[in-house]
Amino acid sequence: MNSITPAQVKDFLKRHFQDRFRAKGIDPETIDDHFSLLETGVVDSFGVISMITTIEQEFHMEIDIENLNPDDISIVGRFCKYVAESHNKGKGPSQANRSGGP
Repeated sequence: MNSITPAQVKDFLKRHFQDRFRAKGIDPETIDDHFSLLETGVVDSFGVISMITTIEQEFHMEIDIENLNPDDISIVGRFCKYVAESHNKGKGPSQANRSGGP
């Protein structure tokens, strides 16, 4: 399993949501770690679920949202750090295959 960094997750989010950022008049390259995807309307509550699913697919992992502070889900820096740390602790690919197979 390759390690990922919060910066890689952030870069992915900027690419994935670039059209939504631009529709809100936001240059994706100006997004800092304190940027709230929910408060700015880049994503709504359903968009958060879609974002999580997309990140899981991109980085071949499963995100344990039960251990994620709800306030951190939409804050770019906090969320990216959580994703990277979860992935790098081995909670990524091994969790994705927990369907009961050998």
